[in-house]
Amino acid sequence: MAILPALDLVGPLASDDISVNWSSPVRTKEDRQRKGRENAAKKNMEINARKLELSAEEHGHRREGLNRALEVLQMYGLKLADLISYVFDAGNLDPEWRWQNFFFQSGILCKVLNFWSLNECPDTVHDVLHRWTSEYTTKAIGKEAEVATHKDFLRIGNRPIDASFALGLKLRDLGKLMREHCPLLIQCLDQVTTSTQQKAHASSRLLSEKEFVGPKFDQVGIYANVPILCG
Repeated sequence: MAILPALDLVGPLASDDISVNWSSPVRTKEDRQRKGRENAAKKNMEINARKLELSAEEHGHRREGLNRALEVLQMYGLKLADLISYVFDAGNLDPEWRWQNFFFQSGILCKVLNFWSLNECPDTVHDVLHRWTSEYTTKAIGKEAEVATHKDFLRIGNRPIDASFALGLKLRDLGKLMREHCPLLIQCLDQVTTSTQQKAHASSRLLSEKEFVGPKFDQVGIYANVPILCG
């Protein structure tokens, strides 16, 4: 019988041919999860960095285009006011064009109005804006008054104003009708009769009581003028 050679446990077979790294630690489930989170975080950082880069490029391109548009206006001897007047004149462009190029952007109109109301604008701008909003609000409240007159819930008619008349009034129902048909008027009264601090700290019960329209009519002297306002 042939004698087999002795195994070399420390030779090439044991150290070189076996693909085991004896110095590598054993990976647990927690290690794998941690490594996954690290890789995901690194990937997100790379994505966000690329987004910032693209955003900067887009912002620069947009700014360049806007400045170029202003240069074209100046080239033709025109002002921004000329462009705005032309664009919003109903006789010049299709309403759909104005919608797609201006009004479709949510909040853009309020944003522009806020720009004009800032302290950076001259006082003359504030004065014009105040006059315009006052006239607009007055007209809007006038339209609400017409609705109230048409609904007839404020009309007193020829009824004598005495104790029986006062006891028959359902002021809470009146308040509900006023809030339904004259919301801007009631909003103005709320602004007068309820302070910012009360709105921030008062209980809902107190605020609901302050919404009761009867006392507000007495406070600002409107109730006595109802026959005049409502015909």
